[in-house]
Amino acid sequence: MLTPVLQGLLILQDRDSKRLGLEAQLKSTPEEIAQVERKIAAEKAAIEAARTELRELEVRKKALENEIGSTETKLGQYRTQQLSIRKNDEYQAMGHQIELTQAAIADLEGRELEVMYAIDGAKSRFAAAEAELKGNIAGHESRIATLREREASVRAELTSVQAEVAAAHALDVLHVHYAVPHATAAILAREMLPPDHPVRIVTTLHGTDTTLLGRDPGYGPAIRHALERSDAITTVSEFLRRETINHLGVRCPI
Repeated sequence: MLTPVLQGLLILQDRDSKRLGLEAQLKSTPEEIAQVERKIAAEKAAIEAARTELRELEVRKKALENEIGSTETKLGQYRTQQLSIRKNDEYQAMGHQIELTQAAIADLEGRELEVMYAIDGAKSRFAAAEAELKGNIAGHESRIATLREREASVRAELTSVQAEVAAAHALDVLHVHYAVPHATAAILAREMLPPDHPVRIVTTLHGTDTTLLGRDPGYGPAIRHALERSDAITTVSEFLRRETINHLGVRCPI
């Protein structure tokens, strides 16, 4: 039979293992969300590329229409001029010019027809791609919503476990790495502890919480809040310290 001391140690070990597992899940969530967001950006870029192709074809068609119109105007002018010509050689020269202009119009009309066929094909491809890609985007956005829900749930669970560990070990300091999610969870855990058990929070920044997540509108405010509520902040380099101050506007000493 286990002694009370050994039972206590096993309980603490289980809590610590659970805490580490939750922290690992939370650490991976921002990158998972970023990957899905990159997929959404790629899908939107594909839709825009198809739209641009269609737009460029329509611009080409309009340019050909204008060129055909101006060439037909010239043809009419040549025919009118030919009626007033009396010399045979000049008449024949104008007739040759009319033939060349007619050939040019036929060539332009052939090119216009090719563009019209291309526009029809582009419209079909765009409609199909847009429907498919919008469906993909909806799926990606649903995935992001699920990830954010999971993140909130895991963070709440981590907060509870951190509070249990701090109380069980009678910890004076929680030294957490990365502002999100560890510092945010630690701050909430501190608030769950009784007033007679104050815990100091030291947050160490390693880079991505400033250089990557710190620039994200969804994470930046949470990171700034976590840092300003920490009792002390450290960074792994002077460069990161400056970046944190510049990009997050943190007012407390680092």
